[in-house]
Amino acid sequence: MTSFGVEFDTTALVYIPGGNLPEGVIEKTPAVGQGSWTLSLEGTNPAKKRSGDSDAIPTGTDCLYSVEAQMGVFRSPNEKTFNIDAFIQTCSEFKTEWEEMMTSHTITIANKPYDLLTYINHMKTAKGDEFYVDCARSTKGSHEGKDDTAWSYMNNLKSVKGKPQLTIGIKLKYVTSLFKGIVGLFKTCDRDTNGCPSVPNKESLVILEKVIDISTKQLVYLADEGILQRTPNLDSVIMLTNYILYILVYLSNLEEMKSYVKAWYAIKLRSNLRVIFDDILTETEQTNYHDWAVSLGGEEFRGYVDPRGIVDIWFNSFFTEKVYAYRIKAVAPTTDLRVPMLGIFHVETEQLRSLSDHVQLERIAIDKGYSYRPPELKLISGADGRTVLAYDNIDDITGFDLMEWGATGDTVYLELRGLMAIFSLGRDVKTGVYKDLTDHNGGMTATALCPFIKFVVKSVLEPAIQIDPGLH
Repeated sequence: MTSFGVEFDTTALVYIPGGNLPEGVIEKTPAVGQGSWTLSLEGTNPAKKRSGDSDAIPTGTDCLYSVEAQMGVFRSPNEKTFNIDAFIQTCSEFKTEWEEMMTSHTITIANKPYDLLTYINHMKTAKGDEFYVDCARSTKGSHEGKDDTAWSYMNNLKSVKGKPQLTIGIKLKYVTSLFKGIVGLFKTCDRDTNGCPSVPNKESLVILEKVIDISTKQLVYLADEGILQRTPNLDSVIMLTNYILYILVYLSNLEEMKSYVKAWYAIKLRSNLRVIFDDILTETEQTNYHDWAVSLGGEEFRGYVDPRGIVDIWFNSFFTEKVYAYRIKAVAPTTDLRVPMLGIFHVETEQLRSLSDHVQLERIAIDKGYSYRPPELKLISGADGRTVLAYDNIDDITGFDLMEWGATGDTVYLELRGLMAIFSLGRDVKTGVYKDLTDHNGGMTATALCPFIKFVVKSVLEPAIQIDPGLH
């Protein structure tokens, strides 16, 4: 069985005078729509983003929220194919509704209409009748950006674009197949002088290639020495661990540990490694994983220099200093769920009793990684008097924002963050021609989203997981 869902983070802003969300509306949870597609509001700060100044003061609080679309989850009973037909139908329905909102410049939230607008980058010398300095659009003008650029609020929603992300669920044994398939496309593209495009975020794909090479050499050596017995699931978990550690060590060596770490992961692991270890790996595989982890002490074997001892810190936490959190097993019918069922959460001890009437929780060991704390589960009151299960703002407390979900059976979840780079590697299955990225740099329209995702799934992802599982 496979699954996938799509997020589409747009530049559309909601004008909410005063910046206070309507009663019962929670950031990053569905505010509009139902069924297979929804819209949520995500806190943003155009002034901070556009100026590049982390201390920038926003021009008022009326445009704190941008609009993000979510589509899915789309499931397939076949472990090697994705249900793209269900997505196309949903995406078509979403596009129709979205275009109506763009035309009317209005979004209805909690039965109340709000204005939609956007912001735009432009040269300092550019002048426009629709350039405004404030979200209320009462004063014309622009704000200084970086170098020779400026930015403005504007009414013209034709410029609204979004950046897609794809979260997929595949069997653990096929994780190596996915990595190998994408790296194989990258290598082919890199050698091809006939129409291969310039690959965005190329460095993130080079890292993927290095991690596969490092992991394969480690596994072959240990298997030949009789130290471990290899299985496709074990190969996948070792490769994922190497991937996480390689990037943390790499950034540590560059003294960039405070950078936007998850941006370095073309494929980000959403399932928690400790949960995968406990729930999916057999006892023999767990023993082999431990034996492999012990062998990572030597820098020559490890494949990368680790002067700050990040590898030791990681595995000391993983095997010795167990960290616990909670996952949801069931929710009372009188409680509205505004958190992912797959999520892993922190719960204060004194909150367990108040939560027990609304949700059944299971205490589990988790991998906290290098700097990880799950979002805190809490109860709030909804607009209709019902109790809502929500969580604190995830970006403020999860550190590197990795491994925030559990697993389902033998299925793990991955987020394709480097989607533009992965997309650029795919050839049309009929013509053999690389897809043209010209119209999509910096984001894409809702009209382009549906064929974009279909192309990625059918021309890149599905071919990748046809490869035999395991590292060879």
